Amino acid sequence: MTETLHRSEDNAGTAPRASANVRHLSRMELPGGGQVVVQGKYAFVGHQHKPDGTTILDVSDPRKPTIVSKLMTSHPSSHSHKVRVVGDIMLVNSEYEPGHGAGTRHDYPVGGFHIYDIKDKSNPKLITFVKTHGKGVHRFDVDETYAYMSTEMDGFIGNILVIYDIRNPSKPIEVGRWWMENQNVAAGDTPHPKRTEHRLHHAMRCGSEMYAGCWMSGVSIIDVSDINKPRTLSRYEYDPAFPEPTHTFLKVPFPIGSKSIAVSTEEERGHRARRRQAACAAAHLGRHRSDEAEAPVQPSRAAFGLAL
Repeated sequence: MTETLHRSEDNAGTAPRASANVRHLSRMELPGGGQVVVQGKYAFVGHQHKPDGTTILDVSDPRKPTIVSKLMTSHPSSHSHKVRVVGDIMLVNSEYEPGHGAGTRHDYPVGGFHIYDIKDKSNPKLITFVKTHGKGVHRFDVDETYAYMSTEMDGFIGNILVIYDIRNPSKPIEVGRWWMENQNVAAGDTPHPKRTEHRLHHAMRCGSEMYAGCWMSGVSIIDVSDINKPRTLSRYEYDPAFPEPTHTFLKVPFPIGSKSIAVSTEEERGHRARRRQAACAAAHLGRHRSDEAEAPVQPSRAAFGLAL
């Protein structure tokens, strides 16, 4: 692409920002998007707030995107801000959104995920709804065989990883679970002092491993070579404790030099003091080892983390 500059003024009226190799083609006003994925000539947008659920756009002409169809949320307290597509199958989450509906998370009836047939993009058809538990599914990863859901489940405190076989999309089958220490209270675990802040945010698969951001409890790498028995390869919790939660932890799918690199991102939660601290967030550089031991880490300044 020919190098161009796209400039815009920020809200404070400071100097314009410039981006090389980016050319603005079009703009469409839509309700706030939580996740956008593109497959072929279609884009799929999961919306952050009810009642908007998922919008499917035709982007074959990127200068003139058009809305093909739109789904609304299935409950007054739901949002469906995440969407993933595999072939002619679309998965969207169903999660309780605090402050945006009637009732509480304790009486929320539709926590889980929906699977749609999207052969006809203008008319998505619900195949099935899978109910999980509590507030439902937050984020997830998916491939042709499995869906990797971050969700609350009965007997656990905080979200855990639940893996479903989706080869028959009308009858997804749970095949595996992974959780951290102190989450399985039904089996006798003592609840973690962080309570639900000690949880899986989401895990993303790379080969036979999954890379998990664990909110206020650092990051984990999970071995899923045996899909029925996911096991912890390594865990790292920031020391000293980091003031913001770990949102995403993901392996770069190609070596950089001779190193295998993973990147973590942290999410700000709105307080001015935390924003100041997050501006000095540490980049974490350590060696990934395929065992239960934590990796040594050397801090440096950045807005994300790195691990070898």
